[in-house]
Amino acid sequence: MSDNTETDTDAGIDMTAEAYRLSLGLSAGSLAEQLGVDTSRVLAWEQGNEPVPEKAMAWLGEHRAELVDEIRSFMADEQEMRRNGESDPETGGWDFTLYRDAPRFAAANQPTRITDWRTWNQAYLIIGLLIEALGYQINYRTFGYRNKKDNNRMLVDGFGPVKLI
Repeated sequence: MSDNTETDTDAGIDMTAEAYRLSLGLSAGSLAEQLGVDTSRVLAWEQGNEPVPEKAMAWLGEHRAELVDEIRSFMADEQEMRRNGESDPETGGWDFTLYRDAPRFAAANQPTRITDWRTWNQAYLIIGLLIEALGYQINYRTFGYRNKKDNNRMLVDGFGPVKLI
């Protein structure tokens, strides 16, 4: 008699580090760079081959808290605007600024605790989903400048509704 049951070899692996990394919008290589380790180490942690160092989990936890704080703050502002009659999905939408790299994120000087442009992008992708669920239209824009050499657009600061200039 043969045993046709399947076994899940990943069932015992703690996925917290990988989930946090993905929620921050970071590749394994980007996280490795932030932590000053080789990408193979990050992959070993995520595959359960090595324990995740406390320093790495602390970094992930701190940056994840920044992401959650940004989302909470935005949603609290939106709720306040709705209570005051200043927010109506039928009369408008939101433009969110996403960044292509660290220099553009730094140049925008966003009023945020988030320090990594990829985490900012991830926050606003999540916020966009939440705001769309409230009935708004979301437009995503880039921050940069327009010239013949690089075909990017310049936006005023990207917190809340923004306009192209």
